[in-house]
Amino acid sequence: AYLRFEPSQENLTSSKGLSECLVEPWSRDKLKEEVARLTKQQSISSPHGIQWTSIERDMAGASGMERESDTSVAQTLQPAVELDDSVVEYLKMLSRSRGSFDNHKEDREKLDTAIDGSHKLAQQLKFPAGLPDDGAPSWFRSARDMSSRNPKAASEFSMIRTVEDLSQVYGLSLMHPTTNPEEQQAEEVTETKKEEKDIEETLLSGEAKLVDAASTGQWGAESLLEPSLHDTTNLVTKLKGLNVSPLPPQLGRSTAIQPLSAAGTTEWRPKVDGLLAGTSPVTGHGGPVTRLAVSSDQRFFVSGSFDSTCRIWELGRIDETNGLLESSATYSEHCATNGQHSVRINDLALVEQSHSIASAGSDGSVHVWRVDLVSTRKKAGGVQPDGQAPNQTVPYESSKVSGCSVVKKVESEEGEVLAVSHYNTLSESVITYATQGGIVHTLDLRAQREPFRLDHEPELGYLTTMALGTDRNWLVTGTSEGYLGLWDVRFQRMVKLWNVSTAQSINSLDTSFIPFPGNAGNDPRPYVVVACGNDCGMYDLVDGSCRQSFRVLDPHEGYGQSISRMKMPELNEISVAVRQSRSLLRQPRASSIRKQSGLPIASINAVLGVMGGEQNFLITGGSDAHIRFWDFSTPSKCYTISGHVAGYPRPSFERVDFQMSNRLMVCRQSAAPRVSELESSRLPRRLQRGMTRPENRHLDSIQDLKLVQTPIKALVSCSRDGGIKLWR
Repeated sequence: AYLRFEPSQENLTSSKGLSECLVEPWSRDKLKEEVARLTKQQSISSPHGIQWTSIERDMAGASGMERESDTSVAQTLQPAVELDDSVVEYLKMLSRSRGSFDNHKEDREKLDTAIDGSHKLAQQLKFPAGLPDDGAPSWFRSARDMSSRNPKAASEFSMIRTVEDLSQVYGLSLMHPTTNPEEQQAEEVTETKKEEKDIEETLLSGEAKLVDAASTGQWGAESLLEPSLHDTTNLVTKLKGLNVSPLPPQLGRSTAIQPLSAAGTTEWRPKVDGLLAGTSPVTGHGGPVTRLAVSSDQRFFVSGSFDSTCRIWELGRIDETNGLLESSATYSEHCATNGQHSVRINDLALVEQSHSIASAGSDGSVHVWRVDLVSTRKKAGGVQPDGQAPNQTVPYESSKVSGCSVVKKVESEEGEVLAVSHYNTLSESVITYATQGGIVHTLDLRAQREPFRLDHEPELGYLTTMALGTDRNWLVTGTSEGYLGLWDVRFQRMVKLWNVSTAQSINSLDTSFIPFPGNAGNDPRPYVVVACGNDCGMYDLVDGSCRQSFRVLDPHEGYGQSISRMKMPELNEISVAVRQSRSLLRQPRASSIRKQSGLPIASINAVLGVMGGEQNFLITGGSDAHIRFWDFSTPSKCYTISGHVAGYPRPSFERVDFQMSNRLMVCRQSAAPRVSELESSRLPRRLQRGMTRPENRHLDSIQDLKLVQTPIKALVSCSRDGGIKLWR
């Protein structure tokens, strides 16, 4: 039994009052008898069916179907006994469900096909091992955009009407691949028709709203559907319940090549001043170049600049450059979106396993865009992959950049977007981006939603960089005040917080899960490489210890001063629980510490590491326009790749061993001598001549470094001077 209405005080004082509030429970036989009676009356009174839910009334109004009023229906179907209104509605729903098949006799053949195509095949439903090359179909993406813009439209899932649609949207293996050419041609025609269809009109129709209501489980909506749609709608409902995301947009399929650390025992090192190619003021950017991103299949790399553009550079055309790099395409939608030409590109990230790029702008926008490639057949004799000798007789397949296309635009209202990255899971394709407001936002490209967000306290400084763990379960963030945060992505919670002892802004982060270089017998551990000030340390995230540090000393410091500062950097752990209850900064802020300590202005801005294999080295780029190669154990193998001025004293590299196998590698850069202190015979050649050719080095701070492996192994660098250089 259940309450007919909320009892009053008078009802609770007597048994008669209680009996008026309660509805007598029915037996199963009585329920079947009443439903059968209502079904019989319904077939006599209304050949088109009866209204029994608010869902049906809404759908009828949207589709313009003429229905009887609720009053006439209630008068026609009076139950044999007095019932509550909700019970009457429930009985009418059951009767409608029983009679739904009789109302669709003309769809019997369509119904049999639907059962064979969805109900039986759904038992063999399989999730794909990888994402299909084409991504979600264009009609589904158009419907999603239309639905997001129009609040009156049904959701994009209401466009899914057949098993084939379901397979295209979710990438599920519902049936065997089609081998019959006629069937394949019919599928292509169906796709073309759906693209030509007026999607907006479909989403605003009553049928679409009914399908949407049924897929979300609204009461009674399924009984109004055509029987041929029942199984497909049920599958969509189950997929939503399992949080299975549709396929992402078309991002361009890419295949990763073997990393250098596992590519064999052959050692590769960049040569000193081994410039292979570079840009000029005419072919390059018109402002500082901040970030680089290399496609996983080594077809191209992308650069982002303060001139509001991103340029695409083809690696397959290196043999045609003659030392001068020229971009193949330019992405300039950041200017078009903002309406001005002062948008700075702060960061770039490659969308994993694709040819798409995520770019972060100073106007608070994140753009996801795809680099479009077309296949070409190149002549014999070109540069072959992996540095092999060119074959003079056999042509080979290649690709060419044909342009770029916008995939998704995200606008943030929290200031500039300072860092962006991407990672894939089995069911998500997540863009993470950090804003000037101290929040790390996320965007699932498949479900078009925000899976989670991470809030940084403003007292920690603004976010400068972030890096994902190799297993995608943790994330590290760095701030302008020298704070390093470790986040658990699964629970969206900060688990550890440190303050770097160098007390300067964290400029770059990189993560790895490997045995410590040089100790291959040890178990792998999570490490993070932190570039903070003029120091680059490799820290163990388990205990926060610094296993190895690489430091560039200030050339203006005396030998005694530098010796006194030769100690390992530390991570000073701060209790997360204490941080949540009261203010963290009971010590002077990092900016004041930096001022008091007199640390050098020069800093390491870019870090590139190759670890975990036969080769273990680190390459750094600094604000002094130097690119340095660091070996983990031998100082004599360390050297300056670029930046050294001819005629000036060469730097020296030293190693300092501490307890617990901790090492400090030091680069002692000698100060440039004054011209008045040198004899004329010892003056550098460039000071004894007039106009000379520019040296093969950057003239301003190094902002980013990337490694390419094919068609040749090379190092790519970018600088605030607007130049991009390729080093052999």
